[in-house]
Amino acid sequence: MPETIVVKPMKCKVSSGGLMVIDNIGAGMGIILFDSTKGVAAGLHVMRSHSPTREPDNPACFADTGIAWAVNQLKQNGSTGKLFAAIAGGASLLTMNRDGRSGMIKVVKEILAGLDCAVKFEEIGGSKVRAITLNIDERKIKIS
Repeated sequence: MPETIVVKPMKCKVSSGGLMVIDNIGAGMGIILFDSTKGVAAGLHVMRSHSPTREPDNPACFADTGIAWAVNQLKQNGSTGKLFAAIAGGASLLTMNRDGRSGMIKVVKEILAGLDCAVKFEEIGGSKVRAITLNIDERKIKIS
């Protein structure tokens, strides 16, 4: 049975095998970056769009610093090819805040576009808590 790598909120993990899981994605955004040629992936669960500083203590908390940090980690782990992404989240879980996460969704998509990283899988917005699972070895992804 493959190893399961669970990515918790405000964390980033990199792996070249097994199952990568980001669960309980609600108002934050779960992002998986995958180099299918090299078989290496980074998963992060960000909670905010922009960091208040250039070098926060925890870059994985913010989309702007977390995605850049994850790409750097992928390169350090052998990624040389083109990345693609799967994203989920940005849900408005409180009825009084139905539009509050559209800004984070936009920022995440803009950052990925700037990296020429195609979003191949996405389930965003709404009011549903989601999970992303990537089987790195089989190169299969599922958002539920």
